[in-house]
Amino acid sequence: MSDETEENLLDGPDEPSGGGPSIEPTPGTGSTVLDGTLPESVEPVEPIEPAGPGPGRRLAGFAALLLGIIGSVVAVALAAIMIRAGFSASDTAEQAMEPVILSFARLETRIDQTDDLVDRDGIEADRIDELRARVDGLVDIATGTNQSFGAVEDDPVYGLLPADLSSLGTALDSFEQSAEEVDTALRGLGGGEPIAPPVATDVAVRLDAMQAQVSAVQGQMNDSQTSLRRWIRFGSFLGFLGSLWLLWSQISLARRGWRGFRARPV
Repeated sequence: MSDETEENLLDGPDEPSGGGPSIEPTPGTGSTVLDGTLPESVEPVEPIEPAGPGPGRRLAGFAALLLGIIGSVVAVALAAIMIRAGFSASDTAEQAMEPVILSFARLETRIDQTDDLVDRDGIEADRIDELRARVDGLVDIATGTNQSFGAVEDDPVYGLLPADLSSLGTALDSFEQSAEEVDTALRGLGGGEPIAPPVATDVAVRLDAMQAQVSAVQGQMNDSQTSLRRWIRFGSFLGFLGSLWLLWSQISLARRGWRGFRARPV
């Protein structure tokens, strides 16, 4: 083999085998891709801007904002009322029981006036009409006192408070019954004739029993006032806590409405 042949074999063929066309990069293309720029034939894509909030969402957000503001004002007013009710619980309890206390004071006075006309040794005929008038008034006042107390028990506000008022109601029922028994004992008597000692003694005993119950009933009225006062304060405290919860919820509603109105994530 000649020296020229060996040199050709070592250097390799000048063209790829098979006689196919050689692949060479297009001038400028490789450098363009590596630089991160697009060829002139490719148009850049415009970024899509998010659409604004729809009118329905903005309207709903405004409504929630308005309701939250109104609810917050109501909650603050309710909290103020509850605080005032708690501090004025004593006055509230006294106002609730005031008609009962005044009626019972009149009842106590009428019992003493009626007892002054009764003599255990008998009642003169000229004093019977006055005695009957006072006994009739005693029955009316006892009935009115019981009705005043019933109005307190039936009041929708105080009816929600589990105050202990049953003992006072029982005592006032007893007073009304005793007054009616005295009236029954005097009914049919008189007619120009004095009342005999047994009947007069029975009337006197019943009136003395009513007088003995006066101090006990006054103590029960004080206990009823204390019970009302305690439960009014406790109810006011619960109402204050409820108003705070309402205020928090209304503020949260207003914030969500404001975000919705401004098309921000709720």
